Amino acid sequence: MRFEWFVGSRYISSTTGRGLSLRTALAAAGVAVGVAALVIFVSVTGGFIDAFRDRVLGVNSHINVNKYGIYFSEYRDVQETIEGIDGVTETAPYILYQMQITAEGSRSRPGVLVKGVEVETLHRMADVDSVITEGGIDGLVYDGQYRTGPEPDDPVGIAIGAVLAEKIGASRGDFVRLVSPLHGLQSSGLGLDEPRAPTWARAQITAVIDTGFLDYDSRLVLIDYRALQDLFGRGDVVTGVEVRVRDPYETGPVVAEIDRRLMNGRYNAMAWPEINRNLFASLQLQKLAFTLVGSSIVLVSSFVVLCVLIMIVLEKRKEIGILRSLGATPAAIVRIFMLEGIVIGAVGTAGGLMLGYLVCLLIGSVDFGLELEVYRIDELPVAPNALEFALAGAGAMVICFLATILPALRAAGVSPVDVLRYE
Repeated sequence: MRFEWFVGSRYISSTTGRGLSLRTALAAAGVAVGVAALVIFVSVTGGFIDAFRDRVLGVNSHINVNKYGIYFSEYRDVQETIEGIDGVTETAPYILYQMQITAEGSRSRPGVLVKGVEVETLHRMADVDSVITEGGIDGLVYDGQYRTGPEPDDPVGIAIGAVLAEKIGASRGDFVRLVSPLHGLQSSGLGLDEPRAPTWARAQITAVIDTGFLDYDSRLVLIDYRALQDLFGRGDVVTGVEVRVRDPYETGPVVAEIDRRLMNGRYNAMAWPEINRNLFASLQLQKLAFTLVGSSIVLVSSFVVLCVLIMIVLEKRKEIGILRSLGATPAAIVRIFMLEGIVIGAVGTAGGLMLGYLVCLLIGSVDFGLELEVYRIDELPVAPNALEFALAGAGAMVICFLATILPALRAAGVSPVDVLRYE
């Protein structure tokens, strides 16, 4: 192998022997650009996936258990059953209502998703403290007496998203009105009670949430679930039970165990990946598309390597003929040119990985000011992954190695008799 390495290094080095020749350096640079583009694409798309996942898990539970029906009144028994499952750390009831919100003096009345939560367990169920920019969730605690007067002394507290607060022109401490098209329903759900529960209620903003995720910041309203029960007059019923597990990425076994223990078919347990399936499926599809684009750039760069090696073969036909006449076997000639291609690929791949990592660091340190309404998040995320970098480097090396096969076989097929006949 020393012979092949010596000859191959001379073929790709400059005339001074102190570095790569210009064409070899350009071929390595082409590989480096392709590899850098590939790892940057993968890191940015992976960053989007991580960012959306962190925001989904930041204000939501890991598993939701709902009932096939309207009135979920036995939720405490369900909570007790679920809390006995290994891996479950916390459970809490929740209520969801579609309503409208408006601030005093504002003509804007956007639709919102009002989520009734158990304030006492909210700290443990979700990482809300890290996304609250004003106030705190302790102001959401409901004392069991709903007030709807024009200037309530002790109003019900709510937490709203930062984009929603800006949209209605409200901030912490302001009073808002929650409006619902629904009236109070009978416990049977078949008629209307008298007197009807109010279709609107006044509340006070006690906290502002900024998750950086448009879907939440523009629509989410948090309130004590007991306040919603009182407002709509439907008794002690909830929409479902939230479940938090020890490992959010291993929810499958817990969901299966929940289904097994609640085996009467009246309940449906769904983990966060299934709830947000469309979102993450689209992100994975985008990541695949960008990976294919980056891989195509590496593939184009490999043709540069192929062309450089073919040029070397054409230029070195005389030298190859002399080597063959001195006893070099076709296999040795193949190894010479394969070593040349591997060196070019290795230099280009290493340079591309370093360049890609530096660009990723640059992206992470610069505020690009993404439009929240367009991208759903307000910053360009990037998540360099060592495994993905290793796979990209290995893939580039394989492509460069395959590009050496044709020139190497062509060099091995050079006949010393034909080359030296007229020398």
